[in-house]
Amino acid sequence: IISRPDISTAVLYKKAEKIEDWEIVVVKEFRSASVSDDGFVMELPGGSSKKSNKSPTETIVSEIEEEIGLSIRSWRFHLHFVRQMVSTMSIHFSYVFSVELSDSEMDFVKSQRDKVLGVEADTERIYIEVWKYSDIMKSDAMDWTMIGMINQVMFEKS
Repeated sequence: IISRPDISTAVLYKKAEKIEDWEIVVVKEFRSASVSDDGFVMELPGGSSKKSNKSPTETIVSEIEEEIGLSIRSWRFHLHFVRQMVSTMSIHFSYVFSVELSDSEMDFVKSQRDKVLGVEADTERIYIEVWKYSDIMKSDAMDWTMIGMINQVMFEKS
């Protein structure tokens, strides 16, 4: 069993007429343990804090700014649930938040697509992508924990 600090994760989305066309912000991040051909994983933006006194909401606010480049006020983050990630191998939990982005915020996110983001000192290499919900569901690029988080938010917000 693996232990690590709990994480805060966010589903950043833009609604469309049909739920399958909703746009969701995804990060492509290098992880040496990845089984993908290029060493990258597709996941929701988020992470943990080395500061034990930092709240999950404070953590997600700083992670979104660090990974996406968006400064979003804490009151806009809706907490959906807190669950253990992979109970058969890990004891950490994920706080899953969501924020509906404005047109200008989504345009900004899309403008960051070719930039390398993340904390260089932590060897983070992050690229932003925006996927339609239907494309996420058709692809095998994301693991089941990320799919479950997205589906829970989509279920509650639709």
